[in-house]
Amino acid sequence: MGQKIPKKNEARKDRSLTATGIMIAFIVVLMLLVYTRIHATLQQRALARMEEGVTTVSQEITSKLARDSRILNAAASIISEANNFDTEETMGVMESISPLLETMSVRVLLPDDRILSPTGNISSAAGSEGISFAQEAPLGEHISNRSVSLTTGNPVLRHFVPIVQDGQVAALLYGITDLTTLSDGLNINNIYNANADVYIVDTKTGDFILDTEHDELKNVADYSEAVCERETKGGQGWDRSTADLLSLHTGYVVYRTPDTLGWQYMYYSPAGINDWAIAVDVAEKE
Repeated sequence: MGQKIPKKNEARKDRSLTATGIMIAFIVVLMLLVYTRIHATLQQRALARMEEGVTTVSQEITSKLARDSRILNAAASIISEANNFDTEETMGVMESISPLLETMSVRVLLPDDRILSPTGNISSAAGSEGISFAQEAPLGEHISNRSVSLTTGNPVLRHFVPIVQDGQVAALLYGITDLTTLSDGLNINNIYNANADVYIVDTKTGDFILDTEHDELKNVADYSEAVCERETKGGQGWDRSTADLLSLHTGYVVYRTPDTLGWQYMYYSPAGINDWAIAVDVAEKE
Protein backbone atom coordinates (compact mmCIF):
# COMPACT_ATOMS: atom_id res chain seq x y z
CA MET A 1 0.00 0.00 0.00
CA GLY A 2 1.43 3.40 -1.06
CA GLN A 3 2.12 6.14 1.39
CA LYS A 4 -0.15 9.19 1.37
CA ILE A 5 1.44 12.62 0.85
CA PRO A 6 1.03 14.65 4.00
CA LYS A 7 -1.51 17.46 3.72
CA LYS A 8 1.18 20.01 4.59
CA ASN A 9 3.21 18.95 1.56
CA GLU A 10 0.12 19.15 -0.63
CA ALA A 11 -0.60 22.68 0.57
CA ARG A 12 3.02 23.67 0.07
CA LYS A 13 2.88 22.27 -3.50
CA ASP A 14 -0.36 24.15 -4.25
CA ARG A 15 1.16 27.39 -2.97
CA SER A 16 4.25 26.82 -5.11
CA LEU A 17 2.14 26.26 -8.24
CA THR A 18 0.07 29.33 -7.46
CA ALA A 19 3.20 31.45 -6.98
CA THR A 20 4.63 30.10 -10.22
CA GLY A 21 1.40 30.91 -12.07
CA ILE A 22 1.35 34.41 -10.63
CA MET A 23 4.98 34.93 -11.61
CA ILE A 24 4.33 33.73 -15.19
CA ALA A 25 1.28 35.97 -15.46
CA PHE A 26 3.31 38.90 -14.12
CA ILE A 27 6.08 38.28 -16.66
CA VAL A 28 3.55 38.04 -19.52
CA VAL A 29 1.84 41.28 -18.45
CA LEU A 30 5.23 42.97 -18.06
CA MET A 31 6.29 41.83 -21.52
CA LEU A 32 3.04 43.13 -23.01
CA LEU A 33 3.51 46.47 -21.26
CA VAL A 34 7.11 46.73 -22.47
CA TYR A 35 6.07 45.80 -26.04
CA THR A 36 3.24 48.34 -25.96
CA ARG A 37 5.59 51.03 -24.64
CA ILE A 38 8.24 50.25 -27.25
CA HIS A 39 5.65 50.21 -30.05
CA ALA A 40 4.20 53.53 -28.89
CA THR A 41 7.68 55.07 -28.67
CA LEU A 42 8.62 53.87 -32.15
CA GLN A 43 5.32 55.14 -33.53
CA GLN A 44 5.83 58.58 -31.98
CA ARG A 45 9.35 58.73 -33.39
CA ALA A 46 8.03 57.73 -36.81
CA LEU A 47 5.31 60.38 -36.69
CA ALA A 48 7.86 63.00 -35.60
CA ARG A 49 10.00 62.06 -38.60
CA MET A 50 6.96 62.32 -40.87
CA GLU A 51 6.17 65.73 -39.38
CA GLU A 52 9.70 66.81 -40.29
CA GLY A 53 8.99 65.64 -43.85
CA VAL A 54 5.82 67.75 -44.01
CA THR A 55 7.77 70.73 -42.68
CA THR A 56 10.46 70.18 -45.33
CA VAL A 57 7.88 70.21 -48.15
CA SER A 58 6.17 73.29 -46.71
CA GLN A 59 9.46 75.17 -46.44
CA GLU A 60 10.46 74.15 -49.97
CA ILE A 61 7.15 75.35 -51.43
CA THR A 62 7.16 78.57 -49.38
CA SER A 63 10.73 79.36 -50.40
CA LYS A 64 9.98 78.68 -54.07
CA LEU A 65 6.85 80.85 -54.08
CA ALA A 66 8.64 83.71 -52.31
CA ARG A 67 11.49 83.59 -54.84
CA ASP A 68 9.07 83.47 -57.77
CA SER A 69 7.10 86.38 -56.31
CA ARG A 70 10.18 88.59 -56.07
CA ILE A 71 11.18 87.83 -59.67
CA LEU A 72 7.67 88.33 -61.08
CA ASN A 73 7.14 91.60 -59.19
CA ALA A 74 10.47 92.99 -60.36
CA ALA A 75 9.64 92.07 -63.95
CA ALA A 76 6.13 93.57 -63.66
CA SER A 77 7.65 96.81 -62.41
CA ILE A 78 9.93 97.02 -65.48
CA ILE A 79 7.13 96.12 -67.92
CA SER A 80 4.84 98.77 -66.37
CA GLU A 81 7.10 101.50 -67.75
CA ALA A 82 6.23 100.57 -71.34
CA ASN A 83 3.54 102.49 -73.20
CA ASN A 84 2.63 99.42 -75.20
CA PHE A 85 2.98 95.93 -73.77
CA ASP A 86 3.20 94.28 -77.19
CA THR A 87 6.84 95.27 -77.64
CA GLU A 88 10.22 93.58 -77.91
CA GLU A 89 11.13 95.08 -74.53
CA THR A 90 8.25 93.28 -72.80
CA MET A 91 9.10 90.03 -74.56
CA GLY A 92 12.74 90.49 -73.61
CA VAL A 93 11.86 90.89 -69.92
CA MET A 94 9.75 87.73 -69.98
CA GLU A 95 12.48 85.81 -71.77
CA SER A 96 15.15 86.98 -69.32
CA ILE A 97 13.27 85.86 -66.18
CA SER A 98 12.14 82.47 -67.52
CA PRO A 99 15.41 80.67 -66.59
CA LEU A 100 15.25 82.17 -63.09
CA LEU A 101 11.78 80.78 -62.44
CA GLU A 102 12.97 77.20 -63.04
CA THR A 103 9.66 75.32 -63.36
CA MET A 104 7.64 78.23 -64.77
CA SER A 105 6.86 79.62 -68.17
CA VAL A 106 5.81 83.28 -68.36
CA ARG A 107 2.97 85.13 -70.04
CA VAL A 108 1.21 88.54 -69.97
CA LEU A 109 -2.60 88.65 -69.82
CA LEU A 110 -3.98 91.79 -71.44
CA PRO A 111 -7.32 93.47 -70.53
CA ASP A 112 -8.95 92.20 -73.72
CA ASP A 113 -8.09 88.60 -72.68
CA ARG A 114 -5.27 88.21 -75.16
CA ILE A 115 -2.16 86.39 -73.96
CA LEU A 116 1.33 87.53 -74.92
CA SER A 117 4.20 85.00 -74.85
CA PRO A 118 7.97 85.72 -74.70
CA THR A 119 8.24 84.80 -78.39
CA GLY A 120 5.71 87.49 -79.37
CA ASN A 121 2.94 85.05 -80.08
CA ILE A 122 -0.50 86.38 -79.13
CA SER A 123 -3.33 83.97 -78.35
CA SER A 124 -6.82 84.11 -76.87
CA ALA A 125 -7.58 83.20 -73.25
CA ALA A 126 -11.13 82.17 -74.19
CA GLY A 127 -12.36 78.62 -73.70
CA SER A 128 -13.78 76.33 -71.04
CA GLU A 129 -10.41 76.25 -69.26
CA GLY A 130 -9.53 79.81 -70.22
CA ILE A 131 -8.66 82.68 -67.92
CA SER A 132 -10.30 86.07 -67.67
CA PHE A 133 -8.61 89.39 -66.96
CA ALA A 134 -11.85 90.67 -65.39
CA GLN A 135 -11.82 87.79 -62.89
CA GLU A 136 -8.11 87.68 -62.09
CA ALA A 137 -7.21 91.41 -61.93
CA PRO A 138 -9.27 92.28 -58.80
CA LEU A 139 -7.53 89.48 -56.85
CA GLY A 140 -4.13 91.21 -56.95
CA GLU A 141 -1.13 88.92 -56.63
CA HIS A 142 -2.40 85.38 -56.17
CA ILE A 143 -1.97 81.75 -57.12
CA SER A 144 -4.84 80.13 -58.99
CA ASN A 145 -6.60 76.87 -58.27
CA ARG A 146 -5.47 73.87 -60.29
CA SER A 147 -6.45 74.37 -63.90
CA VAL A 148 -5.51 73.04 -67.32
CA SER A 149 -2.88 74.47 -69.65
CA LEU A 150 -4.34 76.15 -72.73
CA THR A 151 -1.56 74.66 -74.86
CA THR A 152 -0.44 71.31 -73.37
CA GLY A 153 -3.57 70.19 -71.53
CA ASN A 154 -1.48 69.42 -68.44
CA PRO A 155 -2.65 70.46 -64.96
CA VAL A 156 -1.13 73.82 -64.00
CA LEU A 157 -1.07 76.62 -61.44
CA ARG A 158 -0.83 80.26 -62.44
CA HIS A 159 0.96 82.84 -60.28
CA PHE A 160 -0.49 86.25 -61.17
CA VAL A 161 1.20 89.61 -60.46
CA PRO A 162 -0.43 92.94 -61.47
CA ILE A 163 1.31 95.29 -63.90
CA VAL A 164 0.24 98.67 -62.54
CA GLN A 165 0.13 101.98 -64.41
CA ASP A 166 -1.23 105.20 -62.87
CA GLY A 167 -2.63 103.26 -59.94
CA GLN A 168 -4.62 100.88 -62.15
CA VAL A 169 -4.00 97.25 -63.13
CA ALA A 170 -3.11 97.60 -66.80
CA ALA A 171 -2.18 93.94 -67.38
CA LEU A 172 -1.21 90.79 -65.50
CA LEU A 173 2.17 89.06 -65.61
CA TYR A 174 1.93 85.42 -64.64
CA GLY A 175 4.06 82.33 -64.37
CA ILE A 176 2.68 78.92 -65.27
CA THR A 177 3.78 75.91 -63.21
CA ASP A 178 3.24 72.55 -64.88
CA LEU A 179 2.19 70.30 -61.99
CA THR A 180 3.44 67.17 -63.76
CA THR A 181 6.99 68.46 -63.15
CA LEU A 182 6.49 70.30 -59.85
CA SER A 183 8.36 67.70 -57.80
CA ASP A 184 11.44 68.17 -60.01
CA GLY A 185 11.98 71.62 -58.51
CA LEU A 186 11.61 70.51 -54.90
CA ASN A 187 14.22 68.94 -52.64
CA ILE A 188 11.94 66.25 -51.23
CA ASN A 189 13.67 63.05 -52.31
CA ASN A 190 15.43 62.71 -48.95
CA ILE A 191 12.18 62.28 -46.97
CA TYR A 192 12.32 58.82 -45.35
CA ASN A 193 15.27 58.00 -47.60
CA ALA A 194 13.11 58.47 -50.69
CA ASN A 195 10.66 55.81 -49.45
CA ALA A 196 7.81 58.25 -48.72
CA ASP A 197 5.07 59.50 -50.98
CA VAL A 198 4.23 63.21 -50.76
CA TYR A 199 0.90 64.86 -51.46
CA ILE A 200 -0.24 68.47 -51.62
CA VAL A 201 -4.01 68.99 -51.65
CA ASP A 202 -5.96 72.17 -52.33
CA THR A 203 -8.49 71.91 -49.49
CA LYS A 204 -10.90 74.36 -51.18
CA THR A 205 -11.44 72.03 -54.13
CA GLY A 206 -9.99 68.70 -52.99
CA ASP A 207 -7.71 68.70 -56.04
CA PHE A 208 -4.21 67.26 -55.73
CA ILE A 209 -1.46 69.76 -56.49
CA LEU A 210 1.28 67.17 -56.03
CA ASP A 211 1.09 63.37 -55.89
CA THR A 212 4.37 61.46 -56.08
CA GLU A 213 2.64 58.06 -55.94
CA HIS A 214 0.19 58.22 -58.85
CA ASP A 215 0.76 59.21 -62.47
CA GLU A 216 -2.42 61.27 -62.62
CA LEU A 217 -3.49 64.16 -60.40
CA LYS A 218 -6.97 63.39 -59.14
CA ASN A 219 -9.32 64.67 -56.44
CA VAL A 220 -9.60 63.50 -52.83
CA ALA A 221 -13.11 62.25 -53.62
CA ASP A 222 -11.57 59.71 -56.01
CA TYR A 223 -10.08 57.90 -52.98
CA SER A 224 -13.16 57.82 -50.72
CA GLU A 225 -14.24 54.68 -48.87
CA ALA A 226 -17.08 54.29 -51.37
CA VAL A 227 -14.57 54.15 -54.25
CA CYS A 228 -11.52 52.52 -52.67
CA GLU A 229 -11.62 49.83 -49.99
CA ARG A 230 -9.37 51.17 -47.26
CA GLU A 231 -9.18 49.41 -43.92
CA THR A 232 -8.06 51.62 -41.04
CA LYS A 233 -7.07 50.98 -37.45
CA GLY A 234 -7.03 53.18 -34.38
CA GLY A 235 -10.71 54.11 -34.46
CA GLN A 236 -10.62 56.75 -37.20
CA GLY A 237 -11.99 55.83 -40.61
CA TRP A 238 -10.54 56.92 -43.93
CA ASP A 239 -13.31 59.38 -44.78
CA ARG A 240 -13.03 60.96 -41.31
CA SER A 241 -9.29 61.46 -41.83
CA THR A 242 -9.94 62.93 -45.28
CA ALA A 243 -12.43 65.37 -43.74
CA ASP A 244 -9.80 66.36 -41.15
CA LEU A 245 -7.24 66.99 -43.88
CA LEU A 246 -9.69 69.14 -45.87
CA SER A 247 -10.52 71.05 -42.67
CA LEU A 248 -6.81 71.93 -42.31
CA HIS A 249 -6.37 69.85 -39.17
CA THR A 250 -3.15 68.07 -38.24
CA GLY A 251 -3.30 64.32 -37.70
CA TYR A 252 -2.48 60.89 -39.02
CA VAL A 253 -4.22 57.73 -40.15
CA VAL A 254 -3.04 54.11 -40.37
CA TYR A 255 -4.60 52.25 -43.27
CA ARG A 256 -4.17 49.55 -45.87
CA THR A 257 -5.77 48.71 -49.19
CA PRO A 258 -6.49 45.29 -50.69
CA ASP A 259 -3.56 45.65 -53.10
CA THR A 260 -0.94 46.65 -50.49
CA LEU A 261 1.07 44.47 -48.13
CA GLY A 262 1.06 45.79 -44.59
CA TRP A 263 -0.10 49.06 -43.08
CA GLN A 264 0.58 52.57 -44.34
CA TYR A 265 1.06 55.62 -42.10
CA MET A 266 -0.10 58.98 -43.47
CA TYR A 267 0.63 62.20 -41.57
CA TYR A 268 -1.06 65.42 -42.72
CA SER A 269 -0.91 69.09 -41.76
CA PRO A 270 -1.72 72.55 -43.21
CA ALA A 271 0.89 73.93 -45.59
CA GLY A 272 0.26 77.56 -44.66
CA ILE A 273 -0.10 78.39 -48.36
CA ASN A 274 -3.27 79.00 -50.33
CA ASP A 275 -5.36 76.68 -48.08
CA TRP A 276 -3.19 73.75 -49.09
CA ALA A 277 -2.54 70.69 -46.95
CA ILE A 278 0.55 68.48 -47.12
CA ALA A 279 0.64 64.76 -46.40
CA VAL A 280 3.52 62.29 -46.13
CA ASP A 281 2.72 58.60 -46.62
CA VAL A 282 5.09 55.83 -45.51
CA ALA A 283 4.83 52.03 -45.29
CA GLU A 284 4.91 50.71 -41.73
CA LYS A 285 7.89 48.48 -42.59
CA GLU A 286 9.96 51.62 -43.24
